Amino acid sequence: MTRHAALLSFALALSACGAATGLREGDAGPDVPVVVDRPANPAVGPWERCFEGDSCTGGTTCQLTTYTADSNPARLCTRACSRATACPAMGTHSTFPVGCATATPDTGEGQCYEVCETDANCGPGTRCLARAGLPVQLCLPLSSAR
Repeated sequence: MTRHAALLSFALALSACGAATGLREGDAGPDVPVVVDRPANPAVGPWERCFEGDSCTGGTTCQLTTYTADSNPARLCTRACSRATACPAMGTHSTFPVGCATATPDTGEGQCYEVCETDANCGPGTRCLARAGLPVQLCLPLSSAR
């Protein structure tokens, strides 16, 4: 077999194995780990649950939050706030103002959350809940997977 024919044969074998087109879960067999690519959301609105790598709109970023709906780590399109930097006056999904919830009263640093009365006041991937030490209910992100 000539060198050219050997390279062509090798290239065809790689293509047949999926190396040239990318592997899908299960294509490589049970002993070969394959990372399954989960696409990021191109634009997640303010005060909505997000996942690492998502792009948030409205001047927010996808951040791990201090408060969550189920006490497991979760992300929200939000922004940092403090006593000196207020949150926007109005939310996106409710008619209530956005509140700055701080888990560190000594520094006053926290994150912005939509204030709510029911789940109907909250964006996708969030629930209206009260948390100990907070005077109002907030739309908190759920930790479920994408």
